[in-house]
Amino acid sequence: MSLVGFLLTPPIIGSVAELFGLRAALGGLLLPIFIVAIAVAFTLARRQSAPVASAA
Repeated sequence: MSLVGFLLTPPIIGSVAELFGLRAALGGLLLPIFIVAIAVAFTLARRQSAPVASAA
């Protein structure tokens, strides 16, 4: 998954930058980054509040 993102993100940012400018292309990344940060925070909070099952 990260390899696909690593290979596809630069051409996508470059294409958007050609059409709208670099500031708009990089600014467009703020929303996806914000969504991922919220999802990670929510997942970590759920994991911390979940009871841990004992192996014994």
